[in-house]
Amino acid sequence: MLDGFKNFTLLGKGGFGKVFLAEEEISGKKVAIKQLYSNLLTNRDFVLNEIRTISSFNHPNIVQYKVAFVKGNDLFFVMEYCPGGSLASAIKNQNISFNKAIETTLAIAKTLHIVNSNNVIHNDIKPENIFFGDNGIVKIGDFGVANSNIGTIKYLPPQKLFDTIENASFHRDIFALGITFIELLNNERLFLGLTSDQRADKIISCDLGIKKYPLWVQEIILKMISVNPEYRFKTMAEVASAIETRNIPFVIDDESLKAAEQAKKLSSLLKRKKYYTLQKSIESLKSTFKNHSSVLEILGKYYLDINKYNLAKKIFLALKEKIPSVNINKELGIIFLETNQIAQAIRHLTEYLLLHPADYEAYNLLLESYFRSGRYDDGLKLSDQLRRLLPNESCFKINCDLFFFMLNQNNKNLIESYLPSSGKDNLLIAYNRWVIIHKDEVLNTNNVLSDKLVFCNYSLTKHGYINNKYQILVNGTEFSFKNKGVITIGRTGFNNDIEFADNNVSRKQAILFMSVTESWIYELGGVKIYVDDEVVNKKKRLYYRHEIRFAKHTMVINVDRTKLF
Repeated sequence: MLDGFKNFTLLGKGGFGKVFLAEEEISGKKVAIKQLYSNLLTNRDFVLNEIRTISSFNHPNIVQYKVAFVKGNDLFFVMEYCPGGSLASAIKNQNISFNKAIETTLAIAKTLHIVNSNNVIHNDIKPENIFFGDNGIVKIGDFGVANSNIGTIKYLPPQKLFDTIENASFHRDIFALGITFIELLNNERLFLGLTSDQRADKIISCDLGIKKYPLWVQEIILKMISVNPEYRFKTMAEVASAIETRNIPFVIDDESLKAAEQAKKLSSLLKRKKYYTLQKSIESLKSTFKNHSSVLEILGKYYLDINKYNLAKKIFLALKEKIPSVNINKELGIIFLETNQIAQAIRHLTEYLLLHPADYEAYNLLLESYFRSGRYDDGLKLSDQLRRLLPNESCFKINCDLFFFMLNQNNKNLIESYLPSSGKDNLLIAYNRWVIIHKDEVLNTNNVLSDKLVFCNYSLTKHGYINNKYQILVNGTEFSFKNKGVITIGRTGFNNDIEFADNNVSRKQAILFMSVTESWIYELGGVKIYVDDEVVNKKKRLYYRHEIRFAKHTMVINVDRTKLF
């Protein structure tokens, strides 16, 4: 078949080509000859990658490359023959003892440490690519996809399914060896017949069939295949050391500790709603700290608070990739709600509430999802149940009235005579009632009724005292309101606190909520409102000095006139 070789026997074949056992005619030594299919020759990088990678190593635990040549349309390369067969065959025949599994995994880890130290990621560690040479010596072979984005999916970390491994940190080889270690111990395949989702569930729930082994073995395996890259071993040297010593020492990471200290400071500012100071602190934060989980969580909540929903989503998803077990359903629910993806918001919020049934704010977010999607009957039923179960939570009473108003919007007499759930009108109930009674005057062809109404956020009923330190300038003229925390803005003649005799301004343009702890502007479906040159979508938190523009008008709002921002 090939000059210089004889006694060819087919060992196996696959998508790449065939592998033969043969003898060198001169020496009589047995060799393995890989014949690659002619179509692979069109991708020379793929073919040459394995040859160059294998030939760069001269290690007893790596299958040795000998020579390569082309005959006809096919490429052949000759390698060391491993008479003990593959690890896959040994597992199939249940030939691996507990001690052999430990020894084999340790040998692979030590060898891969050498490989990784030369900036090579094998990227396809699995039983089919591990062989036994003379005297049972473990040999790593098949480097065809080294340093590529290709690999056998069930031996790759779950993050790889979503392209989240972005650096050569060798997590893929460590993870794959962890799965191989389990299969060695159990003498059976771990994920046979499972879908990707089922595989991920098995990993996350630790349903791996390893509880019968010593605790040190379980601990090493769980650290190797942890879905959290921060917890996983960082190098193969660490894996080998843990197996040899049967111990995983806990080492404090200096930078993680420093990042956590910064996170505590940021968290304190966030709780006190010191957004301006928080922004400055984030700008001065060491760049590497921003990738630590403790800091990511605070950053995500900060951007959520100041309505930077795209940034918040990006950060929370990054946090989810680092710690897949983290529950961010509430945060994603808020993000999807505020970006008008209501179905996704409802899904995340309902899933969150199954685990956190005492989070009253989450119930109110679900109610807002019903309001935004026009599910007023469902909203009335849920809010009525909540106001009865939680009589001290006034937001549920206010929103229960709102849903009632919407369902009975065409019955003016009923709306006028309706007794509020709280027993008396508060400012929001009074506002919503006035708009519905006067809807024919307030609405134009470009509006719907829900645009002009205000759904009560949970925080609006928790704000405490009215802010009397704010300053409002309208086209250069100062407006002063004493003990007024709800300020309506719109056209003259429509019951507004700040009025404009301008047909370009909506009859109900916006509402300001000004409290000691937080301030908001709600846009009411009129002309676009810009806060600091960014368009407002539904509502925007105000936290220092802001320039607000709509139509031809400019407002300056300083939430605290005693401070310079």
